[in-house]
Amino acid sequence: MINALTPALNPKTEPILDPDHPMCITNNSIFVQWKFDSENCSKLNGFLSQFYIELKDKVDGILQIRETKNNYISFNELKSNTAYELKVFIKTHFGYNPEHFLLTNFKTKFENLKPVEDLVVYKKSLKNRMVGLRWSYSQDTNIDGFIVSFNENPLINTKNVSVIPPQKCSAWPEYYCHTFYNLSPSNNYTFKIRPKSIDYPEGGKVSSISFNSIDGLPDSPMNLKTTEIGSTTIALQWDVPWIFNGVLTMFIINVEEISSNNMETCCVNILPTEIPINEELPTYNYTITGLQPGSTYSIGVLSASKSLWYSSPSRLSVTIPTI
Repeated sequence: MINALTPALNPKTEPILDPDHPMCITNNSIFVQWKFDSENCSKLNGFLSQFYIELKDKVDGILQIRETKNNYISFNELKSNTAYELKVFIKTHFGYNPEHFLLTNFKTKFENLKPVEDLVVYKKSLKNRMVGLRWSYSQDTNIDGFIVSFNENPLINTKNVSVIPPQKCSAWPEYYCHTFYNLSPSNNYTFKIRPKSIDYPEGGKVSSISFNSIDGLPDSPMNLKTTEIGSTTIALQWDVPWIFNGVLTMFIINVEEISSNNMETCCVNILPTEIPINEELPTYNYTITGLQPGSTYSIGVLSASKSLWYSSPSRLSVTIPTI
């Protein structure tokens, strides 16, 4: 009989992911479970002692190393929205083989979605059964929509739920807006809104607002100023009102001559000008013509809603240069 000692070798096999226990990835952790294929026992080249694990941050290259006798592991306190590389090696009494390993690349999720901010009702109409909401969302994330639910009748426990796209406002490009139509007749509503993303399809934290749908006074036009003063003209510019409190239908410009170089002809009565609103814009412009050189004019611009509510005017005084 001949006794021979075979040379010790590194394992020539690697673990495989356990399909019955999928990886669980959050914004700051991962759990992964694997198994060993029993058909490859001959490739162990020794006795299985434990598993050697490397986790590498693919952004800054930081490497975490662990060893475990279990066929699973979890890593916590990871960075959100970060790519990682995980390697699992089989380790025997002789060591592990750096050429045979289970490899999985993954990316942690974004941070938990924060609630929307500055949620307001900027326009509404009981008659037209319509409401327009505006809100801000500054978190740097991959939101793909907002989940909106609302109760139209507080006496009936039913909710309307819809998913709306992340559409920016035409009048306030840094905000999100959405208009809801064909609401059930009601004086009071409660709307709830949650941001959602691919990582969090069920949505984040909730923001809510309750209000009545009765029209009211619109806000005044904002930041009224002149952009050019000619010999007989004044070019005006103003920003959209912050709150419509109804359906904004027009701006009204009142111009009054309050002084003149020729007081015998002062002061000419000027009829108000109505400017229809066809779309919501950040700013509006209008040029007043037919003015007198050397005269000073008091100018007021006010907002008007479809229900004939009028704001207080935004005012300024302008003197036309003398020719």
